[in-house]
Amino acid sequence: TTVLRSALRSLGLLRWHEGRHSEAMQITRRVLAVDRDCDDDVAVALDLSNLGSILKAMGDYQQAQAKLEEALAMPVLHDDPKKLVYARHTLANVYREMGDLDRAIECLRQNDQIARAHLLPIQRSFHLTSIAHIQLQQGRIDAAVDTYHSAVELSRRARHAEGLVQSLRMLGNVLLGLARYEEALPCLREAAELFAQVGH
Repeated sequence: TTVLRSALRSLGLLRWHEGRHSEAMQITRRVLAVDRDCDDDVAVALDLSNLGSILKAMGDYQQAQAKLEEALAMPVLHDDPKKLVYARHTLANVYREMGDLDRAIECLRQNDQIARAHLLPIQRSFHLTSIAHIQLQQGRIDAAVDTYHSAVELSRRARHAEGLVQSLRMLGNVLLGLARYEEALPCLREAAELFAQVGH
């Protein structure tokens, strides 16, 4: 039964990644019902988090928020920092889509603190770049540039090549948009060189 539930959960995620959201929703709701019957709180929290992601992709932000908050209210999710920050990051993106940028950035800052406390530099870099995106939306250009720089340095220290490529590219593009060409060029050049090295 555990293997079957896991296979169904994976199928739901596959359909979501394929953009087949209605199918993903049906499958994930079905596996959630089974997981509830089995009193498997870990699986239920994961299903709720997955539902939140699917609903967000479908543009149903209120329902996405409800499912993610239900997942985050479950103590078992707090036993797994990686799953916890993933669910919270999705919730922050829901807030952002709903236009609540202050709530989104606060959620991401709390995520950054959780990731720091549990020594998760890759996740921290991801949160920092998202914070920088929102700072740009808010017109806080200098703060955004500083946050992108922090994400670059964090990825560099963690030796996380893909994160470094992304953060360098984002920083370079922002500097380019600000006509700060001398600062932008080294970032974009390094991003391009790393991109070639990691085999993409």
